[in-house]
Amino acid sequence: MANENILRLPAEKLYAHEIEALINDDAKEEKPVGWQLSPRAVLKFIVGGKAGGVNITPKYLGHDRLVEIAIATLLTDRALLLIGEPHLNSILAKPIHEALLQRITIHYNFTGLSAEETAEYINHKISAAGGCAGILAEGAASAVHGFSQGIPRLIDNVMSDALMIGAQKLNKTIDTDVILAAVENQSFL
Repeated sequence: MANENILRLPAEKLYAHEIEALINDDAKEEKPVGWQLSPRAVLKFIVGGKAGGVNITPKYLGHDRLVEIAIATLLTDRALLLIGEPHLNSILAKPIHEALLQRITIHYNFTGLSAEETAEYINHKISAAGGCAGILAEGAASAVHGFSQGIPRLIDNVMSDALMIGAQKLNKTIDTDVILAAVENQSFL
């Protein structure tokens, strides 16, 4: 009668056969202090796989990399810095990631470069590569900013395509038409 109020068994009981198989399969692996499984076995328990002939059912359907990051965070008392992952906010907002989100002590969201900063960034990159800043026609940097929202990785991708397209067309300058062709090319990737 005591079990009538239980909505779901704890994971340790619900997946006891899987945990037992993982422990047996993981016997020779080094484990952190206080852990019954190695980090590799914990990853397998969460994302699924096989252990000693037993199918380990996935408990999480998503990016394995996020699980690896979470396990790495649990292994250390050092900070983990995630850079260049703007979509991480939407992933971490899911209830399943609440424990990981709570471990983040400093959270900074890069909002992108302004239109002026984008133009300066592009001109700096062109100059650093030995090119002439005048290669960019008026309005082109603004078009790049409109697509990239000032995210440097997207700026770089669009400009790389724009320079190739401009070279193929034998253009002396990169104008908004070339930028729009490069943006269209990015949407197919």
